[in-house]
Amino acid sequence: MFAPLGFVRGLTDDQIEALGDPDRVYTANLPTLEQAAEGGSWLIGTPEQITEQLMGVQERWPGLEEINVGMPVGTPQSVIIEQLEQFAEEVMPAFKG
Repeated sequence: MFAPLGFVRGLTDDQIEALGDPDRVYTANLPTLEQAAEGGSWLIGTPEQITEQLMGVQERWPGLEEINVGMPVGTPQSVIIEQLEQFAEEVMPAFKG
């Protein structure tokens, strides 16, 4: 959804075009979620791992004051609430003050 708008860095024009073609999408050599996490596009892990990753982001961009915490489209509301509560309780306290 976001690749044709230019929000997915590193994709070739051919890969972006293949996203709209069900016959080509699985052979377009698109990056995996694991590769996106390795590249820093997604933060994935335990609360401790997320805290560590966010501290790395804070070091790389010292003036950064806000981040977006989102869930993949289609995530059930109960899961979203559970994960946001866990984030608030176990990750956010490391960044207060």
